[in-house]
Amino acid sequence: MNNGEKGFLAFLAGLATGAAIGVLFAPRSGEETRKIIGDKADEYSDEAQKQINEMVETGKGEISKAKKKAMDAVEKALKDLKDAEDALADEVKGKSSK
Repeated sequence: MNNGEKGFLAFLAGLATGAAIGVLFAPRSGEETRKIIGDKADEYSDEAQKQINEMVETGKGEISKAKKKAMDAVEKALKDLKDAEDALADEVKGKSSK
């Protein structure tokens, strides 16, 4: 589990704990408490969505880096193969002309 996932889980745990404590110790009427909880839930939902979007963007960046690395490795392998093919062809030509 990476730091982003740990942070997100900690955020969700904090959200649940805060909501529970808020309900238990609220000196307001039920209607006011429900409105406050709804507002906070919306706020936390927005924050959670923001963190999810950041994790998705980070993942996309990592995938892009891995793809580039793989493509570079394939290009190098193809070049090495072509060089080996050329060397073998030169060797065969050298032996056949003797």
